Amino acid sequence: MNLDRNTTAVLALHWINDIVSEGGAFGGRFAGEVARTGTAGHARRVLTAARQTGVPVFYTRIVYQPGYPGLIVNAPLFEGIRPAGAFLAGGGGVEILPELAPEEGDTVLDTGRVSAFTGTGLHEVLRGQGIETVVLTGVSTHITVQSSALAAVDLGYRVVIASDATSADSAATHEHALRALAVLCDVATSSEIVDALLDSPAGTAHEVRTP
Repeated sequence: MNLDRNTTAVLALHWINDIVSEGGAFGGRFAGEVARTGTAGHARRVLTAARQTGVPVFYTRIVYQPGYPGLIVNAPLFEGIRPAGAFLAGGGGVEILPELAPEEGDTVLDTGRVSAFTGTGLHEVLRGQGIETVVLTGVSTHITVQSSALAAVDLGYRVVIASDATSADSAATHEHALRALAVLCDVATSSEIVDALLDSPAGTAHEVRTP
């Protein structure tokens, strides 16, 4: 596959303790698959290659203020958030997995919804940097990754899903989501993505452009 490092960004979606760590509010649902498949390790390789090649990295987190003033319970997924005390600002649950911790130059965006593009200003930032392709890593494949991917496609981006740097609550769910996404997105392994980034010719640094 081909990636232009000058017009590509990597998204690290919802790598927070409440979702991907044992003991997290929703860790019982997702942490097992993250551990079994080594998803975080694959994601780390992609993030490292992005930084090495000057490709911007954007993290998203689900974060709510105490009392959950921004929580909209319009779907079953959101019904369990308040009872679990999940995703509270300032708490350990919204901290990013240590092995994937943001580094200098990375951007962390907070949202109270599923898609990385809802309420974060991500689209405006990406367009301002001339980004045309987004590479997605994160959890869960059938929720946040899928929602973000579809939003990105509708906004005009080329979307690449890192198949082994994403995971769901089961292998079957993950594979089903990837098959569905393959209609609109490129699906590639972390190794293929890393190779494509490293093989991409170096160009000018990302410049802020007026949308």
